[in-house]
Amino acid sequence: MIDTIIDDNDLTEENSEPLLIGITGGIGSGKTSVGTLFAQSGHIVLNADNLAKEIMEQNTDIQSKLLSTFGKESILQNGEIDFSFISSIVFAEGNTHLLNQLNEIVHPPLLERLFNDAMKAAEQGAELICIDMALLFEAGLEFGFDYIVGIVADQKIKIGRVQERTHLSEQDILRRMKHQIDDQELINKADFIIDNNGSFDDLEQSVNFLLSFIPFLPNNKHEE
Repeated sequence: MIDTIIDDNDLTEENSEPLLIGITGGIGSGKTSVGTLFAQSGHIVLNADNLAKEIMEQNTDIQSKLLSTFGKESILQNGEIDFSFISSIVFAEGNTHLLNQLNEIVHPPLLERLFNDAMKAAEQGAELICIDMALLFEAGLEFGFDYIVGIVADQKIKIGRVQERTHLSEQDILRRMKHQIDDQELINKADFIIDNNGSFDDLEQSVNFLLSFIPFLPNNKHEE
């Protein structure tokens, strides 16, 4: 199910610039599945989590900062970053300061990469560019987007989804959820909400409905 209010006067035949769409939601909400469906429809989708890992793996300066902040345990013997170790540290009870330090290390180069990739896509003629980003509101980036799609689901369903694909315990998942915007706040802030409590077919139907009109909406919704 998707919730929104659309004014027919908002629809336009074409935009002079590509629309920048944010896709966000808490762990287990299904935001990455939504991003995948957007991509399968032919739109550019930049996954912030994947790009952050790529940057951390390739940028030696960031690796040095991670080593300095989290110790030698943060780097595996083969030289690769131990993402599981770092996650276990920053999401442990009382370690919010370490999570903040991690974000301070990774977010600047990530935002630069997202900006550059979005600009390249625009130069190549993309009409709609999506950024799949879990901490979009938490990072205060909402005003950089034309529209934001929020994905919500019941907590029990989200926990079950995460446990199906990871080794995380329910307690681990709940600790991570504490650092993310809750669904009610997301509902209040996002332009469009997809309720992802149903099947994948239900989700696909909601995304297809969204894609039936979003490309025709005007740019710069947040500009005065």
